[in-house]
Amino acid sequence: MHPGPINRGLELDSEIADVRSVVLEQVTNGLAVRMAVIYLLTGLLTKQTSLT
Repeated sequence: MHPGPINRGLELDSEIADVRSVVLEQVTNGLAVRMAVIYLLTGLLTKQTSLT
C-alpha cells in the first residue's frame, strides 16, 4: 500500500495519477489498517503487562 502523498512527476506522471491511480484509495485504506494494527498491539501489550 502506498503511504501517500503522491510525488507527482517523480513517482507518477500527473495524468496517470489523476485518471488511473489507486493511490488515494490505498492511502485511505492504509490509514485504517495501521490504526487497527496499533489498536490490536496496544491491547495485546496491555493484557501481557497485566498478567505479570
